[in-house]
Amino acid sequence: MAARKRATAKARTRPRPAARGKATGRPATGRNGAGNADFERYCRETFAPAAVFAKPEVLKGYRVLSCTQYILGPSCASYLGELGAEVIKIEAPRRGEPMRHSTPGNEGFLYPLSRWVPGSGTGLGFFGANFNESFISMDFHRPEARELMYKLAAKVDVVVENFRPGTFDRWGIGYRQLSKINPRLVYMWLGGFGGWGPGRVRASYDILGQAQGGAFAITGIPEELGGSPSKHTIWLADYWGGMMGALQILSALYWRDTVSGQGTFLEYSQVHGVSRQLECSLPLYGREGVIRERWGNWDTQLCVHGIIR
Repeated sequence: MAARKRATAKARTRPRPAARGKATGRPATGRNGAGNADFERYCRETFAPAAVFAKPEVLKGYRVLSCTQYILGPSCASYLGELGAEVIKIEAPRRGEPMRHSTPGNEGFLYPLSRWVPGSGTGLGFFGANFNESFISMDFHRPEARELMYKLAAKVDVVVENFRPGTFDRWGIGYRQLSKINPRLVYMWLGGFGGWGPGRVRASYDILGQAQGGAFAITGIPEELGGSPSKHTIWLADYWGGMMGALQILSALYWRDTVSGQGTFLEYSQVHGVSRQLECSLPLYGREGVIRERWGNWDTQLCVHGIIR
């Protein structure tokens, strides 16, 4: 009897064999709830779409604060989000940013200027330039917002804004103030006519950028065929401007991280950006004295190159 008790005690202290599935990384499953929970966690981690379709992201680990509205500024921040940056967008309390209620499908009960707009939903124009982002609301006019901006500025790499020049400085949250809190901050301002020239106080939209940048003059059917200057159907000046702003930010981040260690202030003018797209128009006038005209669906440099029926 004593020998049997000693054998039983030894068996109880003998280490158990490893659970099946350990060698493959799979947790053991059984009738108990803990095993099922482990297996469920294993499946979620192994087959998670974010993990399966993960790809290298250039800006992973960078954080962007987007204080933007309409299309020019938001598209700039959104492009950075596509490259892997964490983008935090600040909107006005309750009504949100204007593009939510100034395009079809909008929230008519917040902005009831027209009877034909639907009573609910976010404007379709908002979605094209505001993805890959997280959203918070803040009233920049309140003193509490200034303190919040100071805390956020200390934790971000980039601030993007497209209010009228000097607006954020007047509120105490411009580059002059935020750079003292975070000297490595890259601050991007985008506007229609630059921050220093005679048009700096003017608001701008895509149509003004296209017009004053010269795109209208060379777009459309020739006058002798009954045509007139035309705008591009898509918001070319806005989305192109956002992309150019993102390119400036990438350059500034590279310079900060590899050369200077310091942030900087960047500026983008919508009109100058559109004029950069006019390809041969400026050299044509400079060398030949010829003002480029509208050629409709035909290309002025390549033949045959156009839309025909």
